[in-house]
Amino acid sequence: MVMRLRRWRERTGPWRSRSRLGDLVPYFPRWAPMLAIALLIYVAFNFASATSHLPQRHQAPPADAASAHEIEVHTIRAFSGHWLLFYAAPALFFLFVPSSAAPPD
Repeated sequence: MVMRLRRWRERTGPWRSRSRLGDLVPYFPRWAPMLAIALLIYVAFNFASATSHLPQRHQAPPADAASAHEIEVHTIRAFSGHWLLFYAAPALFFLFVPSSAAPPD
């Protein structure tokens, strides 16, 4: 995906480039922005609910292994929702943007 997106960048100088990803919008279905918003809401809710179960910094670390394992589970859960964004972006890109697509001149 990254290699195909390189053609959607425009060089404006020797060290500068401008993204033209906005030109990809016509390729996506109308429900794609709603999906992105729903995923962002889910990620935020998942992160907030998982981190609410973690101990505060001023608390002592857990003494038993079960509590330590529970903290690890909540930490992993806090970031697991973020992977949905990383999976959804390439999936939508490869499903709807044809390989012959090029930015308009």
